[in-house]
Amino acid sequence: MKKAIALLVAGVILMGVTFLALIGNTIGIIGAFDAMNENTELSTVAENISLSIYSTLVGIIAFLIGIVLLVISIIWIVKITKKSNECLTSGQMGDI
Repeated sequence: MKKAIALLVAGVILMGVTFLALIGNTIGIIGAFDAMNENTELSTVAENISLSIYSTLVGIIAFLIGIVLLVISIIWIVKITKKSNECLTSGQMGDI
């Protein structure tokens, strides 16, 4: 049960990383608009847009891994709970 809960926590943390990626995306886009406003070189604008795209990619990957971990841990917890309930009703606590 502890491993299933650890997977659940890891999934929730990875889902939270998505919000950090959103912050990176926002910073990159703001930097790109600031660079365009100051009439700087296009390479500066491209660097900021690149930061935005990379942070979005990291967020998507973290989100997908988090979803997979959450689903696996929930299925695992449900199976453990179901087996525990069956053992309680049959009186065979040694099987858990």
